[in-house]
Amino acid sequence: MQRLERMRNNFSQALSPFFVIWMVFILSVLPVIHSYAETAEPESYFYEGLILFRNGQYEQARLKFILAVADPQQNRRITASYLMLAKTFLKLSDPGFAKKYASLLVQDYPNSRYVGDALAILARLSYQNRDKIEALSQFLSAIEQTESKPLTSYCEKMANQIVDLGVSSGSLEKLLESKKSQVAQSWITLWLARTYYGMGQKDKADEVIDKFLKNKPDARFATAARQMKQIHPDDLMRSVRIGIILPLNGYFSREAWDMLRGIAFAVKERGHLEAQVELFVRDSRGTFVGTIEAAKSLFAVGVDLIIGELEGDKSTALAGLCSQVNVPLIVPAATENGISSVGAAVFQANNDFETRGKAIADYAVNRLNLQTFATLAPADDYGHSLADAFANRVDSLGGTIIAQQWYYPGTNDFKRQFMAIREAGFRYAFRDTVRARGMGTSQQAVEAVFNEMNRKAIAKSEDNHGLIEATDIPVAAIDGIFLPIYDEEISLVAPQFALANIKAQPLGGDNWLNEDALRRQRSYINGIVFMSGYYISEIDPEFHNFQNKFRLATATSPGMMAIYGYNTMHVLALAIEAGNCQGQDIIHYLENMEKARVLGGEIAFNKTEHVNNAVTILMFSDGNVNRIQ
Repeated sequence: MQRLERMRNNFSQALSPFFVIWMVFILSVLPVIHSYAETAEPESYFYEGLILFRNGQYEQARLKFILAVADPQQNRRITASYLMLAKTFLKLSDPGFAKKYASLLVQDYPNSRYVGDALAILARLSYQNRDKIEALSQFLSAIEQTESKPLTSYCEKMANQIVDLGVSSGSLEKLLESKKSQVAQSWITLWLARTYYGMGQKDKADEVIDKFLKNKPDARFATAARQMKQIHPDDLMRSVRIGIILPLNGYFSREAWDMLRGIAFAVKERGHLEAQVELFVRDSRGTFVGTIEAAKSLFAVGVDLIIGELEGDKSTALAGLCSQVNVPLIVPAATENGISSVGAAVFQANNDFETRGKAIADYAVNRLNLQTFATLAPADDYGHSLADAFANRVDSLGGTIIAQQWYYPGTNDFKRQFMAIREAGFRYAFRDTVRARGMGTSQQAVEAVFNEMNRKAIAKSEDNHGLIEATDIPVAAIDGIFLPIYDEEISLVAPQFALANIKAQPLGGDNWLNEDALRRQRSYINGIVFMSGYYISEIDPEFHNFQNKFRLATATSPGMMAIYGYNTMHVLALAIEAGNCQGQDIIHYLENMEKARVLGGEIAFNKTEHVNNAVTILMFSDGNVNRIQ
């Protein structure tokens, strides 16, 4: 027994150190075992998602990767999971979530080896959104962050492609200031020189390269710089890519072709501009679907800006599309209000209704010294837009709108409207009578004087007509009457206005620019003042010169839309000739451009609203239309 006891004690003593070591080992590996149990499932989700992604099952892969990132603290593949989520959402055409997960990876795990891949995804998304500078910056950051040669090659290729499509020298200079690494600065310097060559500024480009080489850059950049300097400047010239969307087939096809010929002639006329400009023409067919398809087609080829459309509603839709992808838009002819407000880089080369209504009011009050007004306009968007703009401007200038009358398009008899204006004129005049009698200016007092004068008029009338119906009694209280009517209504409104015996200066909208109709009604509305976008007389030598050149170049005679197209392209040509080759640079030029003289008028864009505010004021007098402002 004693021996057995000793053996037990000896065994216990021998086992004790081993037991302690064993327990320590067990306790040390328990967290690892526990951790493995926790991380195995997220890692499993990641690998399952990877297999699904490789098999093209992107929706199922998305679910797996989302499960994999559900608890970032327990997933050893968290950065790879974020990257695969971004790639998956790209495949699912969901750029918003692709950007979200790529950004999370860059922001939360800046030391991950996948940061370069995430930055490349962000750059690709910026490029798709037409943000060239942000895309360039992100591609450069990706090059700096990655050791992958394929990724580096891809980023360099994409960055060069962006620069070839056009980036302003000013934007590159700002980017150069923001990047500190030698590699990034070398790339940007080469791009800057390339851009100067493309703009035809060879001396400036040579100066950039010479300074760059003096700083002894890496061999591959030095070689690229020397090779660029040896290329003929013409081979590096970059053309401005201008898209054109017009209804070449459809209801307004004749006007569309006329405008297109005007645009093309403006390019051809300059000669040197043909080498600097590429025109990409698309047919909208006069439909919204056609307009959308045409816009997408032009976005795909990377145009710098777009000219289009003819109609206001199509132009507004096009403005919305262009604004989504940061492509500047020049609307050549549409006059509807608000088109330019759809996007920051949308310009209306024609005056809108608001601008025209204000301009004719300004002229009436400030130049003709008129103070009291009436309006007669069609009860549609055109009539309301012009009449309201006119009335609001008159109010702001201290004038008075005595009466506003409306009619539905198709109306032939305007007697009711003119009689209402006559009545309003008399009642306004009687306020002075009431005031002179010391009766105040109450409505009751004015009514009493009106009734008194009306009875006297009836007593003197053989036909028992009161003041309103007795058109032999003139209305003198109204200084001006604004008539923004349609040209086919001139022959109806002009004689009825004269018959109403309202001794007011007639003022008109742009539809009064119909010289045949004006001459037929000259005895009724001689001296009418109205506004227009452009106007040039057919006997003007400048027009004859333009017409002859146009006919030689196109074998057709120019219509009004040819002038709109020609003038729109003219101001773009001024911007390009000033050294602006990218869309945003051209927009900046137009915003700061003084009034540009064009055929039949001027173009001067409002700095905030981007609408041409140079309105032409005309007068029809003694059978002729003359420009008076």
